[in-house]
Amino acid sequence: MPALTRRGAMGLGFGAAMVAAFPALAQGKPTEAMLMNCIDPRVTTTSLAYMVSRGFQDKYSQFVFAGGPIGAVAPAFEQWHKTFWENLAITIQLHSIKRVVGLTHRDWPSRPKSTSAIPPSRSTSASCRSTGSWKS
Repeated sequence: MPALTRRGAMGLGFGAAMVAAFPALAQGKPTEAMLMNCIDPRVTTTSLAYMVSRGFQDKYSQFVFAGGPIGAVAPAFEQWHKTFWENLAITIQLHSIKRVVGLTHRDWPSRPKSTSAIPPSRSTSASCRSTGSWKS
């Protein structure tokens, strides 16, 4: 088992603090997925609508950074990749998620020219798209 990083320890500590402060959170609906989306404010309402329309309301965690799923795989943002994978590992450990859903907007300025690492999109609105989802 890999050593726990400082960021990982902080994430676990934060999760434990939230459960201690709000015990009802720990007894709520099971977490089924992790939503990974872009920080762009235009995506917030669309991403909520997307998740609710698929039955994930109050049943998903969220990981947000610039570009969302593109930022997690684009070579230009290689330093961010480790952050995503560490967060995903903690999310699986704490919440036993079975799916990752990636959403981003179509006009992301630093979007890689080649998107071969990104599964084909399924349009969710004029300004947001799903890059696919992983399911165990």
